[in-house]
Amino acid sequence: MFETQICSELEYLFKLMDDQQGASFDPSIMIQRTVCNIISRVSVATSYEHGDKEFDKILHISDEIMALAGSAGFKRIVKILRLLPSKTNEALAKAMNKFMAIVDGHIHKRKTKYDMGTAECFIDVHTKKVHDSEDLGPHVNDETVAKTVASFFMAGIDTSSYQILWVVIYLLRHPQVMRKARNEIDEVVGRDRLPTMDDQTDMPFTQAIINECMRLCAPVPMGVMHTAAEDTTFMGYSIPKGTMFIANIWGVHNDPDTWKDPNKFDPTRFLDEHGQIVENEALIPFSAGKNLVIVLSKKALYHSYFPKKPYYLKKLFLKYSKWFYTFFKGF
Repeated sequence: MFETQICSELEYLFKLMDDQQGASFDPSIMIQRTVCNIISRVSVATSYEHGDKEFDKILHISDEIMALAGSAGFKRIVKILRLLPSKTNEALAKAMNKFMAIVDGHIHKRKTKYDMGTAECFIDVHTKKVHDSEDLGPHVNDETVAKTVASFFMAGIDTSSYQILWVVIYLLRHPQVMRKARNEIDEVVGRDRLPTMDDQTDMPFTQAIINECMRLCAPVPMGVMHTAAEDTTFMGYSIPKGTMFIANIWGVHNDPDTWKDPNKFDPTRFLDEHGQIVENEALIPFSAGKNLVIVLSKKALYHSYFPKKPYYLKKLFLKYSKWFYTFFKGF
């Protein structure tokens, strides 16, 4: 189901690009709208036409929230700043309320429409589990579900969009890598269909490109903030309960003790002597700990909908391999 949703949105994106007929254009807004639509379909089974007013409103509010969240996040780390009045916090709260109103409307509409048949989105799964009287725990309610859906959008739109653009930049700067990826796609997929998740194990070089781009350009270089749940000691340091800390993902991804020539773009660092993917635990583009990535944690709750293999790996492979397929046409 998820694969079909991605394919549908990407095929429309490719059509928009083909319509440019070779003229120069900025693909960023097209990519951002496509990513947003994929998230919308997976979350609430809703898809927008590019240029739809509400669609553009969602993207505008998302951009506004991301811009405001940077400075607001710093104030969360420095305790004394939390006590001071802040126009930034007020603007952020206002933007979040506008966004939550849109999300709540879509959730209500989807719950009203869903007939307890085949689940087509995250909200369907939740609605069916509530209908079947399954115990989802004390923290799963309408408010947390709505915040989870909002998190899908907030955490996914900009990160995925910019990641795709970074991939394009690196491939344009390294045409020999692009040619090798094109050859792998031709050999495994051909030119009569798009790549699928079933092709992933047969396309190690494509996966290696994705891994290397995620290493060099992690979506959130400083990760997400965590809070110590209890008093603890780590490597000789005393960490009181409530201490806020972040993971230096950029530092991990650029550590010369772990990566040879860390500033160099080299997908082969993720391949063994047989050309197969080598897993490296130091690759942590989506942070670390229990908040690895919001969709992964929710996958554990709604395992009947999300695949058991790390979700983001499948999503990224499917999205980027299809992008490569079209981007490499004529190369």
